[in-house]
Amino acid sequence: MSIMTGRNLLESIIQSTGVEVNTLVSATLSAKLQQMIDNGTYSKLAASIAMSAFSTAIKDAAGIGALSDAVETNAALIEAAAEGEVDQIEFPSIVNDDDGTHETTTCSVDVGSVLENDKHYFDAAEGSFVFTDDASVATFVEISNFTVDDQIQISNLPAEGSYMFSSDGNDVDITYNYVDEGVVNYIKLIGVGNDDVFDDETGFENAIGFNAIVFA
Repeated sequence: MSIMTGRNLLESIIQSTGVEVNTLVSATLSAKLQQMIDNGTYSKLAASIAMSAFSTAIKDAAGIGALSDAVETNAALIEAAAEGEVDQIEFPSIVNDDDGTHETTTCSVDVGSVLENDKHYFDAAEGSFVFTDDASVATFVEISNFTVDDQIQISNLPAEGSYMFSSDGNDVDITYNYVDEGVVNYIKLIGVGNDDVFDDETGFENAIGFNAIVFA
């Protein structure tokens, strides 16, 4: 009997997608998944985001929705085998949920105000989103379902300015205080983190496994 590990979970998804993953990517991704399992930050969405971010082959084979469903199904099959409920595991094939008409929506998050306690909410569950943030305009927003298909584009940041990144459990806070303009930029990404600790963009993107921030 075997319990679920980062390695056998990844191997199950490779079997379900029918793709090939090179040895280095496989080792790195297996370790990342194992870290999630060990530190209690594992979820089907977090595992799917990591797989899609680390492996182009897996990303091309299945969208996040289909991949998340497969992770949930395969994990349950692995656990059932560990408990002796099944003798041999047959992992089902993944049907790609991307029909080629997938579009990207551009959406400004220059709304709300921390100073006035006026928060706005966005949901990135359907499709891909590019959230644009003008550093010189106040922002106070909360974004849920932000994944590898989404991105935040920041403009009008002074040369000496820098956004701050911090973890709040599984959430991520992205902030910038534009003193000259008297405005505060505050973006909270819900459920995108893995409870990792970081304090800059590099650490943030390493933790979530994909390039989420672009400075225009």
